[in-house]
Formats: sequence, structure tokens, C-alpha cells
Amino acid sequence: GEASTTTALKALINTAQVSITQRGGNGGAGQQGARGGNGAQSVLNNRFNNLNFRYGTVSQAAYGGNGGASDSAQAGHGAAAASTLTLATDATQLGIYNRGQPNVQVSAAGGNGGNTATGVAGNGADASGTLTLSGNSGALV
Repeated sequence: GEASTTTALKALINTAQVSITQRGGNGGAGQQGARGGNGAQSVLNNRFNNLNFRYGTVSQAAYGGNGGASDSAQAGHGAAAASTLTLATDATQLGIYNRGQPNVQVSAAGGNGGNTATGVAGNGADASGTLTLSGNSGALV
């Protein structure tokens, strides 16, 4: 499976921080020779859609699920994570609530592979984070 949000965030509020975090589910454990389940991937792509930037901190994070353990068979594999954020705004708006120092964060972490006592351990997964900022770089106040 895959973790997902169903709608993009749309906001027009004056606050100091806005963030979104999404975690893929972990795979189940396999017992008595059963394989461990694979983790679920997590993908966030521009979840701050049509956001009016009057924020000091904007963050978006995606985490892939971990693979499930197995006592004696193949353990589950960790799942990938990707977080991509593109913002187009005036730099003065990003700095309003953070004394001219906008703080925009994007992070992603792939899930760990499951462990096993006597079988084959699961593989960990890749992650990618991409941040693109564009707009007027006018003087910050």
C-alpha cells in the first residue's frame, strides 16, 4: 500500500508555523516461517497548494514504513519516501513572522528493513527530498 493525503492544504491564516508529516505503515511480522510484510511508501508532492504565505516556518516530511521482522524467513523490506515542495512567493511574506529569516524545511526518510533470527534480513529503502523556492527576493523587514 501507499500512504497518501486526499486533498492539498489550502489556507489563508496568519500563524507562525505550518507543517505536514506523513508516515507509511510498517509491515507485519512473520512467525513460524512466514515472511515479514513490506512497509508502505510515503509520497508527499506539493501538499501546501494555494497557501498564502504568512508563516515563519513551513515544513513537509515523508517517512517510509519499516519492513516487518521474521523469525526464520525473509524479513520485509523498508519502503521508500519522497517529499517534494515547490513554493513561489515573495520573500518578505516568508519573513514576516520569523524576523526576516524564513524557515522552509523538506525531509524524507526511507524505512528500515526488517530483522530476522535465521532468515534473510529485509533491505532498507531510499528517500529523496526536493525543495524549490522562487519569487521576489525583495528586502526583508
